[in-house]
Amino acid sequence: MAHTRPVDKHSILGLIELSYAPSANTGEWLARIGTQLARQVPGAVLPFGYIFQKQPGQTLHFEEAFMEGNPDALGWFREHNTNLDQAMQDAFFPTGTASSLFSERFALGRGSGSSTASEPVDDLIRSVDGDDSWATYCVDGAGRGVLCGAIARGISLSPRDRETHRRIAVHMASGLRLRSALSDAARAGGADAVLRPDGHVEDARGAAVEQRECLREAVARVERARGTHSEGRETLDLWQGLVEGRWSIVDYEDSDGKRYYLALANPPLAVLDRSLSVLEAQVAAHAVTGDSNKVIAYALGLAESTTANLLTCALRKLGLASRVDLIRVGVTLGIHGRPLVKLPCDRSRPAEAIP
Repeated sequence: MAHTRPVDKHSILGLIELSYAPSANTGEWLARIGTQLARQVPGAVLPFGYIFQKQPGQTLHFEEAFMEGNPDALGWFREHNTNLDQAMQDAFFPTGTASSLFSERFALGRGSGSSTASEPVDDLIRSVDGDDSWATYCVDGAGRGVLCGAIARGISLSPRDRETHRRIAVHMASGLRLRSALSDAARAGGADAVLRPDGHVEDARGAAVEQRECLREAVARVERARGTHSEGRETLDLWQGLVEGRWSIVDYEDSDGKRYYLALANPPLAVLDRSLSVLEAQVAAHAVTGDSNKVIAYALGLAESTTANLLTCALRKLGLASRVDLIRVGVTLGIHGRPLVKLPCDRSRPAEAIP
């Protein structure tokens, strides 16, 4: 069995593990991630976070929210964000995966001609002697997002910081999706594969049988991440969002105290088009958000070259010339589980759900 050191719950690795850890409720899960993520940013003074749903032309819906010291955080976010005009809504709640400053997003909204003021946020920042706020977020092609951030003093985000936070956001979104798909009590029974920390496959079923080697390799990478003394980028490189666009690898301890890893089905959203393969449909749904091939590859657990090839094939089958065209027509594409609108009636092949 590979040797692993105790995981510091405030480390990058601790954040990844927390993203997939069971907890009493989603609000508690969100608060724990947001609070611990704020510890990664010097100068953070007031952590906050929320889970939301947006649709073009509709009022934002906040599902969960937290703000340190504010028991009615959900009410605060609903009051101050639901009436944003479209330009500000697009600036503050963009699709895709990123980490950015409040001042950057506000300037983007103003640059789009928005007249919406930022007084509520400015007042909140001043109330804790902050200079700005930052947010790390992942918003999928159907408009559901999870965001965690903090008001901070003397905050700046380097390109390396942004890349680190972007990868953490991938795990936040993957963990949220897993929570929605599978109750904590059903984790072990719902696993497609059960592996020991040394990579031995105790049990496998369905597609996991043919992908046992990929799952072994994924467990080996997670074990290396848990055993390394390096923080940040190396840990994030080792522990990707998914394995082959299908499974999350989750640590599990049975009633006898034995450690295992579970491969839990956690497929991301996919474009609804029967001409696309499952992976092509998943890559296309990610590309609609504007995420780069690098981010998509990390989220799906694929090689970047494989991701590029899959996107090229998807664009060809969809009759589109570039990813820019895909983003432009993204609102007309159905998304598995939560279709935005019907596909254009003149498409040569009808849409159907991706299994």
